[in-house]
Amino acid sequence: MLAAFLGQMWDNGDHMGRGWWWAMGIGWLIFLVLIGVVIVVVARHFTTTRTRSSSAKDLLAERFARGEIDEDEYRKRRDILNA
Repeated sequence: MLAAFLGQMWDNGDHMGRGWWWAMGIGWLIFLVLIGVVIVVVARHFTTTRTRSSSAKDLLAERFARGEIDEDEYRKRRDILNA
């Protein structure tokens, strides 16, 4: 009985048993890919800047509000954007 138990446990020296080695390899590959995906997602989460996308009109208004351009230039550029 002990011999039968040990024979089933060790599969007669073939530790992966009847071709299941490929499943173990695929399992490890999937595991490593998932680890890589988690690393990429975490890295992107902490490195991306949280800015809203601005239209050209919004950027023009911001420049005018900061005093980078005067009123005449603001109106000219705004009219060009509206055309």
